[in-house]
Amino acid sequence: MTMDVQMEKRSRRSSNRGRRKLSPADLRDLTLGSIPDSISIQDAVYARLKRALMIGQFEPERPYTIRSLARAFDFSMMPIRNALGRLVAENGLVLTPARSVCVPAMSRARFQEIVDLRMLLEPKITRKAALFATPETLTLLLAHNARMQSARKEGDVAGFLEANWSFHFAIYELAGAAVTMPVIESLWMQAGATLRWVFSETASRRASDNHAVILRALRRNDPDSASEGVANDIGNAADHILLRYPFAVAS
Repeated sequence: MTMDVQMEKRSRRSSNRGRRKLSPADLRDLTLGSIPDSISIQDAVYARLKRALMIGQFEPERPYTIRSLARAFDFSMMPIRNALGRLVAENGLVLTPARSVCVPAMSRARFQEIVDLRMLLEPKITRKAALFATPETLTLLLAHNARMQSARKEGDVAGFLEANWSFHFAIYELAGAAVTMPVIESLWMQAGATLRWVFSETASRRASDNHAVILRALRRNDPDSASEGVANDIGNAADHILLRYPFAVAS
């Protein structure tokens, strides 16, 4: 690590003034060199790892060491260690006896509970968001959806899941729901490792159809249709995962 980077890190840690919450747009491809001055390195690393959990970049039950994650995400070990502590406390990760971390095993009952909460919260926040959709919003969402469809055709699972996450959270951010959003983020984080099981021709085609419904509804500022589209999107994906995911057997 260069002296310039060390000085930059110390400078950022010295003051919390003017820092802002990371938005979905901030999180894509976040590395040490791209962190805005208004965001601490600690918060940026935490947000980047949390996003990775939300889009299924962590494989279920595979152990990850601090060193391996620091290398993979191009951050130093100290902020990685602190971020992992926060994510363990939030039930996104668990510590292993070897002092590494992993995504905990997912039971069918736990997954169903997560889906039930998502079905309650995400259609509701979408109803509010629909009232604030603008032409600029639609342009952004169309770009996310186009990336998602391109990734599907190319067999790019990671790109598909990242674009899907960007699509949903760009909508939810419109609602300005400061209390609800962290809960939704936590639910995505806890279920993120199951999302790779959505990537199939049938499920991705249904996601494409649901997104088309959502886009049409947002263009009309129609809260009912937008909410229904999100509910169908969650339900279709959950049905597919329930059929295919190797759930842990409850003890």
